[in-house]
Amino acid sequence: MFRFPRRVPSTAKLMAMRLSGNWRDELLRARLSARLSEAQLSTLWPSYPDDGPITVARADEPGTDALLERLAAALPDVVKAPGGMSNAWAVTGARTPSGRPLLANDPHLGLDTPILWYLARIHTPQWQGAGATVPGVPLVVLGHNGRIAWGITSTHSDQQDLFIERLDP
Repeated sequence: MFRFPRRVPSTAKLMAMRLSGNWRDELLRARLSARLSEAQLSTLWPSYPDDGPITVARADEPGTDALLERLAAALPDVVKAPGGMSNAWAVTGARTPSGRPLLANDPHLGLDTPILWYLARIHTPQWQGAGATVPGVPLVVLGHNGRIAWGITSTHSDQQDLFIERLDP
């Protein structure tokens, strides 16, 4: 039986970072909160419950806007790329010529050279699978095993929070 490694491979961390784009919204909202009223902000973002957890405070303290500008400038270009939508779909076998279901997904990773993905077929006495994988990852990330298929896509959910840390001298 396959067991996941205890440590998360750096390739998985890089993939997670590239798929996490919520910081852009956090930074934009913080920057706009210094210039727009709460009513104007609420037209851009849905209202949030008063008792809900707060992830970004208003950026109306003196010097905060310049600090946010420096933060945005310090981010590497690989994470400054524009975000996007996500998709995955399945078609029942009743709607395909072969009678077998289809699964499609988009992992939302940019085109790079060298390419991140490579095709592989893994065959052991206990398991077999085929699909796309990433160097350093000991499993098929997107693929099938003859009985089931799996894929990944991005939820574009709120998975990052922006905060300003001030050290106590």
